[in-house]
Amino acid sequence: MFVTLLIYESLTAARLGLLRMATGAVWVCIFDHMAFGFIFDMIHIQTTDANMHVQLDGSYYAPIIAYQAIALVMVFIYYVIKKKKRKEKRAHRHQARHHTEEIV
Repeated sequence: MFVTLLIYESLTAARLGLLRMATGAVWVCIFDHMAFGFIFDMIHIQTTDANMHVQLDGSYYAPIIAYQAIALVMVFIYYVIKKKKRKEKRAHRHQARHHTEEIV
């Protein structure tokens, strides 16, 4: 179970770190973490209710780790898109600056 939690927390840290770097705002990470906590609780409650007992082997973490991995991929795609736009914007600004220097 320790390995499962280690994987889960590593995915969480990577996702929140990328989200912070992509948006530049901590509040987005806080909202995302709270929303994920709610979803985590709902999946855990449904799993426990469906089986009518608590699973102590950690197998109920499998759908949550899968969801966390999917969320990490989505945030990574968002990060790459934002980074690309930021790079294009910086290049455009640099080009505009050199263009005005040539006119003057």
